[in-house]
Amino acid sequence: MKYLSAAIGLAILIATSHVGRAEDITRFAPLKAEELTPAQKAWADMIAAPPRNAKFVNPPYRAYIRNPDLAAAAPERACDIDHRPAVDRAI
Repeated sequence: MKYLSAAIGLAILIATSHVGRAEDITRFAPLKAEELTPAQKAWADMIAAPPRNAKFVNPPYRAYIRNPDLAAAAPERACDIDHRPAVDRAI
């Protein structure tokens, strides 16, 4: 009986485990083009141009579009973080 209830519990756990997956959660609901402010539209046009060819409804742009001023500065800060050595090479 112990094993049967353990097996049933495991089956229920496996069957309901998809409910809490992170990819199912939409933290930032997609905006429609009509809902964008002029600053957001300008930023969306900028990322849509080559070489990015990005859409503002896709992650991470979906979050960035909420604050266009921060979104414009984010790529510059990312380059500093990714390509700048933490310690000077002369040391």
